[in-house]
Amino acid sequence: MDLNKIETRFLFSGIFLLILLLVSLGVIGLFDMELSSKLLGTAITNLIVGRMGGLSFGFSSGLDFYTVLFINLYFEVLLVLIVYSLFVLSWQNAVKFKRLEHFFEVVKAFVAKHHDKFDKYGTYGIFFFVFMPLFMSGPVVGAIIGFIIGISHIRNILIVLSSTFLATTLWAFFLNEIITFLNNINQYASWGILVVLIIVALIARKRTN
Repeated sequence: MDLNKIETRFLFSGIFLLILLLVSLGVIGLFDMELSSKLLGTAITNLIVGRMGGLSFGFSSGLDFYTVLFINLYFEVLLVLIVYSLFVLSWQNAVKFKRLEHFFEVVKAFVAKHHDKFDKYGTYGIFFFVFMPLFMSGPVVGAIIGFIIGISHIRNILIVLSSTFLATTLWAFFLNEIITFLNNINQYASWGILVVLIIVALIARKRTN
């Protein structure tokens, strides 16, 4: 890998953020294992289910609003940097990451099917795609689509992350209100939202496969 390429710098930045997160969780765990577990669970749920799943898990676990928002935004930033960089490097045949190759092929097929629409709306289309909770949407897929249709690296990442920050913040306010309301009814009721999101994610994954 060429260390002078911006995609390589993105990759190492994402890895650094991931290591920093894991070290921070380890340090927090020395003083408060329960808090560390909740933060880790929030990040993992975000990875598996997406932003709404991560937010729901955090709020249902009893974490405060700004902690939940921060850990989700932080994790999505590092995820975008790592996966986007690996896709670009894979596209250039610089690296091959077998665990992600199927995912990359699915995204390529999705973009090929809707290429005219993405090409027509450009950066506005990417912003809207990342912002809305649609099938196959999200910051990682949005960033990859932006690369395929020719948006420059910096501009692409800025568009994707700005849309992600806005969408995640708005969803955080909404889900926090819903979960607070449900918790007033029953302390376990809020977990129902997470269960529904996990089921939807599994159905979407099966459909993608």
